[in-house]
Amino acid sequence: MKVQTRYSLLFAVALISGRMAGTGEAAPGEGLYVGPCILRPYAELAGTYDSNANQAPDNREPDTFLDSCVGLTFGYSAYMLEFGGHGFAGARNYSELTDKDFTSWGEVLRLKYGARDTLALEVDQSFRKVEDFDRLLSEATIGGVSPNSVLDAGARTRRDVNEVGFLAGRDVTDKLGLDIGYRFTGIRYEAADLYNLESHVAQAELMRRATEKTDAVITTIYGRQITSARSDDANYYAVRAGIKTRGTDKTTLKVGCGAMRFDGPAGMNQEAFFHYEGSATHRATDKLSFQLGGRSGVVLSSLYAGNGVEFDTVWVGAAYRPTEDLGLSANVTWREDDYLNPVLVGNVPKDRSDNGLALRLRADYLTPLKCARLYAEGTYETVDSTVVDSYDETRLTVGMSVQY
Repeated sequence: MKVQTRYSLLFAVALISGRMAGTGEAAPGEGLYVGPCILRPYAELAGTYDSNANQAPDNREPDTFLDSCVGLTFGYSAYMLEFGGHGFAGARNYSELTDKDFTSWGEVLRLKYGARDTLALEVDQSFRKVEDFDRLLSEATIGGVSPNSVLDAGARTRRDVNEVGFLAGRDVTDKLGLDIGYRFTGIRYEAADLYNLESHVAQAELMRRATEKTDAVITTIYGRQITSARSDDANYYAVRAGIKTRGTDKTTLKVGCGAMRFDGPAGMNQEAFFHYEGSATHRATDKLSFQLGGRSGVVLSSLYAGNGVEFDTVWVGAAYRPTEDLGLSANVTWREDDYLNPVLVGNVPKDRSDNGLALRLRADYLTPLKCARLYAEGTYETVDSTVVDSYDETRLTVGMSVQY
């Protein structure tokens, strides 16, 4: 049975079970209530014009494609317990470049239990089979640990992504808190010329109240990375000092900086780096808000057997809601990848550095039906490299999503 069929059946079962339960069915757009559970089945359809479907520097091939998706989100809440999840299955069909057609599916589960005055626990799990951009990829943490970004040239090929995370947190005193987290990420590429990657990260964060609304934070990190290209692995260590706000209505902030040491496999440079991570949101008015963030790190390369990448990424965005039914948003993301060792171009070693810039504009309109949302989106991406040919790509999308 095809993946799309399985999830279409899941969609139907969710609708039927909600109706049969008869314990609190909400209006369309508000979900289906089954006791303490809420189910939100949805479907989405979008058409896109792509100016450079193959991300080629020359001889561009523009094309249009159709994305279709069905999915289900759900949540359960009880005393000191929260459980939720999301599953989806989708397909993309090109008008001309039909060899690029693909299907994707995935799920994410999250369980929270307890309270910080005793012990708060969180367990996260996700698996996605994706191509192009990952619809469930987020800068949000899993197990309290931010992701090791794998965004080099292999990031938009067919791949399986498997993630598991664990977080335990407790307020030791009225002024002192401790979080301990772990995250596993495994990425398996379909292409034979790309190397599979695994990452294990353990993190401890100590927070001390500095003022009524500000905590001082010390973060320590240990990470281990493995690539299918080699039998030995890489290790890295990091420490950050910073601050975070809490209990504020308009501004939230968490930022830290420090140092990272990367010990790569034999033959790879062992290096130390300035390390930072931070994010901030500001609600200027009831209708206007801003977001800002940045992060640095090191990851083994999926392109080269004996190499790693030091990355820096910064993003900024704004969201504006002129009316209750209309939302506008814009964001810009910049990223730089610097390879630790020179790469061979022909038989000549050369330093490789890639710079990427992405812009996104989007408008969402909630129709009078309330269960249907229309949207339009425009994106522009450009990548400039010292080794491979540079390219740019523009996409224009219109779509509709329906949620019960």
